[in-house]
Amino acid sequence: MAIFLALWRGTGLEALCERLLPIGKERIAWSKMAAVLVAARFCEPSSELHIAEDWYRRTALSDLLQLGDEEVNKDRLYRGLDHLLAYKTELEAHLSQRCGELFAIQNEVLLYDVTSTYFEGQAAANPQAQRGYSRDHRPDCKQVCIALVVTFDGFPLGYEVGKRRPRIPRGRLLTPDGVRLAREWDLCSLYARRDRRWYFKVRTNTRPEGAAVSHSESGAAVR
Repeated sequence: MAIFLALWRGTGLEALCERLLPIGKERIAWSKMAAVLVAARFCEPSSELHIAEDWYRRTALSDLLQLGDEEVNKDRLYRGLDHLLAYKTELEAHLSQRCGELFAIQNEVLLYDVTSTYFEGQAAANPQAQRGYSRDHRPDCKQVCIALVVTFDGFPLGYEVGKRRPRIPRGRLLTPDGVRLAREWDLCSLYARRDRRWYFKVRTNTRPEGAAVSHSESGAAVR
């Protein structure tokens, strides 16, 4: 846990969450709940229920964060996720910049991919969940698509969750949300398809605001 806290503070996430997350009448600061959520993803990815009822109690975080076991529950963790989601863009930009500074990440070559996940039941409270072409072979279930951009070394730079994936006609893969995400990272002009991945031409010396992107002197292929 000491290593995690060093990373949490060294990447500036602690200070960023303290600055971004709202301060109200809550007895527990949301920045502390963010630390618990990130620590759990870092050490033992699991559900919020498992974090609250089992994992947290087996760690030293209660002493390190001065946060008792009874103060970490699934409802508070879920609300913490909602608060973090509101600052998704700022968090992504900050992490991209810090990872570029700490690890000299080369961002001329990026991988864009789309996956999906489906829901059992009606999912009536989730307007993004829709029926459509299902790679999971569950056309009876509603699903959402998840678009992700990562570096060549596997560092995630951004993601979007969108509505269903339409049936894929030959030569096309991008969902509307994927197109928006690709444009945000200045990926443009479908270049070629190879090994079930999609390559793009990328404009150099451009980046989303706040993101650290390495530059090249000429155009590069993005996959």
